[in-house]
Amino acid sequence: MSLQVGTALQRGFDQLTSERGALFVAVFVVFGIANTVVGQSLSVAFNRAVFEALDVPPSAAQQQQTVGASNPLALEIPLAVSLVLVILLFVVSIVLSVAAIRSFASDSTDPLPSEAFRDFGRTAGVAVAAAILSGLVVGIGAIFLILPGLVFAILFTFVKQEVALNDSGVIESLTESVDIVSDNAIEVVALLVILFVLGLVASVPTLVLGAVIPSVIATVLSTVLGQVANVYGIATVTAAYQQATAEQADEAV
Repeated sequence: MSLQVGTALQRGFDQLTSERGALFVAVFVVFGIANTVVGQSLSVAFNRAVFEALDVPPSAAQQQQTVGASNPLALEIPLAVSLVLVILLFVVSIVLSVAAIRSFASDSTDPLPSEAFRDFGRTAGVAVAAAILSGLVVGIGAIFLILPGLVFAILFTFVKQEVALNDSGVIESLTESVDIVSDNAIEVVALLVILFVLGLVASVPTLVLGAVIPSVIATVLSTVLGQVANVYGIATVTAAYQQATAEQADEAV
């Protein structure tokens, strides 16, 4: 069976609304809030360090207050600690993604199947390395021209799925993802565009209510809706990967 966008979207929705989907939405929301707290704390600490390094006069203190107001979940965390936490949460995000991908790909009825943690240490390490390498390639492409960066981002759509489900190595996961996307270019682009639009739609309630509700509530609401869209995206892309790789297996027979 070839990659069918509608089927992948429906499969992703079924997974999102299942007990398994609810579990991962809850986990990702907790992670998302922690990530937001650390990110905003880093922003405030960095701005404070810059003000102190430049010996900004007290008259500019209002600008510091503005930075704090725009980061309502920020805590008083030292800059160095914030940086360490950002790196740690990046690793956690990859680990959670691997567990979610394996769970959504599983035929088990358990919300958290045992295969989600198969050879987890090695897989997590490879996934982190692959994410860093693919991120560097996309970033370099975006620096020179936006279009190459976008192209690389699309070509690396299935890197995490390759690592999580096929036990691929760092380079192998990148090359396999490129091959799969190249064979299903139109479908993959269409799927990613739809997921991008759905992500924008998920941000609408926050944009509409942001002016009338406290900034803390708006930030939490944005995080919750963003993580629901994120989990749906993981489930949908995983379903698309399974379709595409099943087609490759059929052609190889």
